[in-house]
Amino acid sequence: MELELEQVVSIIANICEGHESQQDLEALIKKTYDDHPELPKHPVDDLVPAIQSLFSTSIEFPQLLIDWKTLPSIGNQCTPQFLLVLTDDYQDLHPEVVHAFEPSFDCATHALTPSLNKTPEGHWEWFLPFALTQNNVDCRPGDYILTVQIKFTGNSSPDAPRRLRKTIRLVVPDPNKSDSDQVLEIDADGKSIINLQGMDLTRFGTVKLKGSDSAIVNALNTAGEEASDMSDGENTESTGGLVHRLELEPDYKFEFESLKLNPKFGSGSRVKHASLRVRDTGNNIVLYTQSQLRLGRSRDAELVTRFLPRSQENDQDSRNLSRVHVLFEFTEDGLVIRNQSSSGFEFNLKHHEQDEHVLLAKELVNEECELGLGKFLGSQLRLILVPIGNKSLPEMHGLRERINDFAEVNHLRKSPLWRISAKTAWDCLRIERQNNLEEEEYVVICQTALVGSSHKLCGIAVAGLPSVAAHLIYLGNSFFIGPTHSSVRLEVNEVLIERNELAALTIGDVIKINDVDFEFEAYQQLYM
Repeated sequence: MELELEQVVSIIANICEGHESQQDLEALIKKTYDDHPELPKHPVDDLVPAIQSLFSTSIEFPQLLIDWKTLPSIGNQCTPQFLLVLTDDYQDLHPEVVHAFEPSFDCATHALTPSLNKTPEGHWEWFLPFALTQNNVDCRPGDYILTVQIKFTGNSSPDAPRRLRKTIRLVVPDPNKSDSDQVLEIDADGKSIINLQGMDLTRFGTVKLKGSDSAIVNALNTAGEEASDMSDGENTESTGGLVHRLELEPDYKFEFESLKLNPKFGSGSRVKHASLRVRDTGNNIVLYTQSQLRLGRSRDAELVTRFLPRSQENDQDSRNLSRVHVLFEFTEDGLVIRNQSSSGFEFNLKHHEQDEHVLLAKELVNEECELGLGKFLGSQLRLILVPIGNKSLPEMHGLRERINDFAEVNHLRKSPLWRISAKTAWDCLRIERQNNLEEEEYVVICQTALVGSSHKLCGIAVAGLPSVAAHLIYLGNSFFIGPTHSSVRLEVNEVLIERNELAALTIGDVIKINDVDFEFEAYQQLYM
């Protein structure tokens, strides 16, 4: 921890009781800075996890044993074996493991997310084959970080963090140094077992073993050394190589950013579609969540494509459209548009008739496509389709993963579009009316729709908001909303929704984002 950060953390920790919530800690941080303006400023996102990590917990975390077998060497591959030893608090949970190297090594993609084998004792084991090469070229000397992240699924104690992690520092020596200049440095964190049994340590000019407290170093029968036991009263099984035993730690950063349900909005209306009305302008955004939509002039269609409001001229133009004109089908390849009419449709200036269909390919994410319903050069109802995906947007970093965790913790069923969205990387599809009733838009939520002023980034774009202000999510047949930034003030029925909180919406709720008011209403198209 940086000295300046440690100083601020220490000051705040001294006034904590150890059981403060995230909101309590944020208030304490603000008060501390108000009382001590001379302190160096650090982001709240860094301070809260650092403070939480100082307080003990009654939870006993699993341990991770790593048997390196053959130690990594430049240009060669090694295949360490991992054993996850579960404690009682995690015994009935299923782990999912993700590895990451920084900087990267040559390693098969599937090895970074390994399949785990359960041992007869109820523990989990796997291997991680990798080479100390980068693009098949020997890696450069220096420090490399291996991060092991473990996510647990299943029913558990609400106090047991579901995200645990550990970082391991790998030091790659300079091959140009002579053996007498080489340094073998193994840094224990106070909870590690280091087993050097059978290793030839004489080839290193210096051997540094760092350990403290309960760290265990076992150097039995090392070549060139007399047998010695430095195990601090505890032994580890001999493997003839290097074994680390590490106690996993909560991923406080992830826990800090995890989504939580606001207790005042624990349940919402169970609906498949709804409307979001902007009070000042009267603009109407219709929200859909199904993987198939019928578009046509029939009032039974999910998206009614009449010319509106009703007039003699608009009614005449509407008669050129079929009761069900086209069918939208979301697939893992994108959006399939199927003709259901005799007059056909136009897609990106090309006309399609009879049983024809076109694919709005998943690769066209964030690209505008034009759809005209009706005869070519006739009275077409023209729509703009924009599949929106913001995977690289900082506001979306890790959001999908946090939404998935939120769904699991709260036992919320995901819609079929969730699975499809994982393949297309579409967050939502925005549908705009181009030549009629432009004050109404339609949004199909695959996973989430951002709310803000940016027409490029947001499925729901409203003037007067920050470029990205909130996210609207559909889970368990209900809609949820939460702010994307701590600088955004989001209220539901005059109740403040904090950052990383979600509110389940009920028909009739009033949403206020900064100075813009919305009404969450039952599904309704204008003039229908």
